[in-house]
Parts: sequence; C-alpha cells; structure tokens
Amino acid sequence: SQWINDRRTPTPESLDRIADALAVDLHEVYRHAGLYAPVKDAPEVQAVLGALRRVRLTPERVRTLRAVLESWASYDRTSPAKDAASES
Repeated sequence: SQWINDRRTPTPESLDRIADALAVDLHEVYRHAGLYAPVKDAPEVQAVLGALRRVRLTPERVRTLRAVLESWASYDRTSPAKDAASES
C-alpha cells in the first residue's frame, strides 16, 4: 500500500471510512495515521483499559459498560467535584 510505504497520506475521508468499517474512534485512527500526537493516559486509565482488554466484550457487556459509564458521566456533570483520593 502507498500509505504503508509513506508514498501517500490517507485523506480524512479515507480515515473516516476506516474508522466506520472497524467501528473504532475516529481520533484513534488519526493517531495511528500519525496525524494526532500520541496520548499518554493516566495510570488509572491504563489499568482500566488493560482490564478491559482481558475480557470478552459481548454485545450485552458493551451495553452494560456503556450504561454504567453514561450514568457516572451524568452524575459527575450534576454533582460537585470531589477529590478522587477521598473516594477510595
């Protein structure tokens, strides 16, 4: 491929189609294409992502995870900020 051999840069439209076809975040595709700088996640995020990669994500589990995360996000938007260390 001309992309792989650095003879051609993928267009934003191509990257969008790749993200759709793989059902992944468009920003992640841009990162892998070298158009966005790599992101260094906090250790807590790395730990959660590592655990997530070790489980079989069935459609039901994905729905459950999304519901939990959306619930937490909704709570965080409407509640006063707390120190994360005091919640442990």
